[in-house]
Amino acid sequence: MPQIQLHGVRLNFAFLVVEVCKQVDDVVAVLEAPSEERIRRVHARDAYINHLKDIVSVKSYRVLLNEDVADKHTADLLQAVNTVAHNLENIGDYAEHVVDQTRFLSDISFFHSFD
Repeated sequence: MPQIQLHGVRLNFAFLVVEVCKQVDDVVAVLEAPSEERIRRVHARDAYINHLKDIVSVKSYRVLLNEDVADKHTADLLQAVNTVAHNLENIGDYAEHVVDQTRFLSDISFFHSFD
């Protein structure tokens, strides 16, 4: 199996993890001090997260379908990567929903009592 295709999956998966972590950090920032700019940033990043998840899925399936994956471990790993990528995308979607709900709160000070 060409290492270059697996490297592409790994690289895009790593970008996905980083972007979801940034997304969660931005949600915390919105909960601490809501602003339209931060909310827009969360929405913009969500589109990028969705795109990265799609890239990871396409590259993974391309390796699985176009190459002779003789190694069951590699096939299982690629399927696990797809599952985790999908779950990371869901976290990004939930983050977007959380910041959208802050628009309906009149007082966010109760968030400050939580870690």
